[in-house]
Amino acid sequence: MWSYAARNYQYEMGKAHQLFLWNPYMFSGQPFCGAMESALFYPPEWIFFFVPPGRGIVYFVTCHFLLAAICFFLFLRKTGFSPPSALGGAVLFSLGGFPVLNVIHIQIFAAYCLIPPGLLLAQRFLERANLTSALLLGAFTGIHLLAGSPQMTICLAVALFCWIYLSREKRTTLARLTLLLIPAVIVAVSLPAIQLFPTYEYLHETTRSSSISMAEATAHSLRLRDLALWFVPDYQGHPLVGPPFRGDYFYWELCFYVGIFPVMAAMAALFTLPAAEKGRFRAFLVMAITGLFLALGKYLPFYGLLYRLPIFSSFRLPMRYLVLLLLFLSYMVAVALEYLPSRSREAPAGGRKSLAGSIALPVLFFAALSTLLIVQSPYGITKGMTVHLLMGCAALVLIIFSRFRVIPHEKNQLAMFVAVVISCCSFGLTWNPTITEARFRELAASFSGISWKSPPVRVHYYPPYELKETINYPFIEGVSNIVGYSSFCLTRYVEYLIYSDYGKLPGMEVCGRLTAKGNVFGLRNLDTPMIRLLGTSRAFRATVEKGRVSLDGEKLTSSYPRAFLVSHALFEEKSESLLEGLRSGALDPTKVIVLQDGPDRAAHGGEPPAVTNDAAPPGSAEITSFSPDVIEVEISVERPSWLFLGEIFYPGWKAAVDGQSRPVVRADYIFRAVPVYPGERRVKFRYAPESLKKGAMITLVSLILAAGLAGADYFAGLMKRSS
Repeated sequence: MWSYAARNYQYEMGKAHQLFLWNPYMFSGQPFCGAMESALFYPPEWIFFFVPPGRGIVYFVTCHFLLAAICFFLFLRKTGFSPPSALGGAVLFSLGGFPVLNVIHIQIFAAYCLIPPGLLLAQRFLERANLTSALLLGAFTGIHLLAGSPQMTICLAVALFCWIYLSREKRTTLARLTLLLIPAVIVAVSLPAIQLFPTYEYLHETTRSSSISMAEATAHSLRLRDLALWFVPDYQGHPLVGPPFRGDYFYWELCFYVGIFPVMAAMAALFTLPAAEKGRFRAFLVMAITGLFLALGKYLPFYGLLYRLPIFSSFRLPMRYLVLLLLFLSYMVAVALEYLPSRSREAPAGGRKSLAGSIALPVLFFAALSTLLIVQSPYGITKGMTVHLLMGCAALVLIIFSRFRVIPHEKNQLAMFVAVVISCCSFGLTWNPTITEARFRELAASFSGISWKSPPVRVHYYPPYELKETINYPFIEGVSNIVGYSSFCLTRYVEYLIYSDYGKLPGMEVCGRLTAKGNVFGLRNLDTPMIRLLGTSRAFRATVEKGRVSLDGEKLTSSYPRAFLVSHALFEEKSESLLEGLRSGALDPTKVIVLQDGPDRAAHGGEPPAVTNDAAPPGSAEITSFSPDVIEVEISVERPSWLFLGEIFYPGWKAAVDGQSRPVVRADYIFRAVPVYPGERRVKFRYAPESLKKGAMITLVSLILAAGLAGADYFAGLMKRSS
């Protein structure tokens, strides 16, 4: 939905050789640079400026899969694991259910894949313990934030903290590590300022401007039944191909499938852990416990304390923190491949107790889990259950072979590695959707007759639930939808739509609930003055016949012009009175506009247009040029009046009348208006947010200082070695 449409928009930027900061195609307009999920400043995202989204997403996803696997492999190699063992851990982390399913949430997927490179840099920092490696780690963490998933960045921060402070060797003091990390933290926070400043500004204008409720923040906490998805992905049915799905709406993010073999191998490995691994094991174990506790959410007594923190109070889906448990499991798989197969004919390390425990614990776990799953399964033995049983039996055989030295070490290690790969790839037996670019383009082509107009044609398209992934298809064809799918919606815009339909002004809690899943609800009545004022000219409805999806469009009653002059202005502080006047038709928008904020008189060197009851038209206005960030309007003004523009008001929009700066004020609750006077001919609107400029300056200074400090540290090291 959002991922393809947003990347297609970036490709349009590349074709136009411009960077668009505003998105006029969703919710009638909203900032594009302010949405973290757009990841506009994340360097790998720049591929979409040059490559069509269909191919670009394939390249992007493939490269991130490889990055995660290669960096986790190198990280494990640096910690002393052999190539087969390191590769086993890398395969599990990069090919489990969570990354595969979250390809549809490309920013979460990318941030997940960046965790292994962070651990690799943390290991480098521990080995060298110098300023350059600390700054490099801080810069990478800043880039991780730019990837667009703050929750994954929290997981990375926890993983880095545990690894640096719990796996360190005694030769490096805590005081030195902490001192070196101070500039790293500063760089990590300041480097992504170019994204964080516009996002902060945007958040304060959206339905998430205040903390979401505790109930919403913890609505998808870890439950016992969710753990079944780690072993049998179709345990509650399949959301795409059947059996009928009885699971959670957020299946895509709750399914952490890894298969039974890695878990059983990890359990057996607990009894073969050598002393040299104790520090590293401790670090990963604390990661796992932290992730498990955070994932429990509302079932954890002290989660309410975390909720009071500004960051945690804005996040949903605590289950995502189980990524930290995946890190632990991936490490333990490497331990299993390294130490379970005995290298000699001698008795296994730890003696008989170790031998008995490494076999008994996996056997008991597999037997108890399989019995419970089969008894509780609503569908009996599904494909996923069959794989679970077969791989569990294979795990028992391999563990016994390993502990009793039935086959040589190298062959045993290879067999276990193959089992890990099969366990991960068996996810495809129950989950193997193929979504081609044609699927997006075919349905989006229904809008081709009105695509890429200037200004964009504004429509209402809200599909039924089973087709909800198509809600952003107008965006793909350059058609502006008054609803859509995104993580954030402007609060005043949501209030405007709700009032147009229901005649009530909702509170923030209602707005947050209606947009909790990224959707602005569909409208029942499109023939209202408020919807006509948005310039909504068409309504589209989706239907499904014999598996084929088609769109039917109809023209709506005449909408208001997108730009016109008004000589009569009113000031109304009460929002409900303003909206009721618009909804009832008591206020004719073409004759009077309603302002809630007074214009800054000094900003344009004169008094604002006087309030007048003159019925004669004050002149004419026509949009002559439209691009996302720049709109030009030709005007002919007969007396002081207001230019009304049917585009969404937002901080950062500036206006120039015949080259002279002029204030943009909020009119009719969500629109833009500019005071104009006789003799003036051209009004130019430009989106140039100060938040972006300030953020870009901090990012630039951060880069310069970090590079300077790293260079100074490098040359100081050279001087020290030469002396």
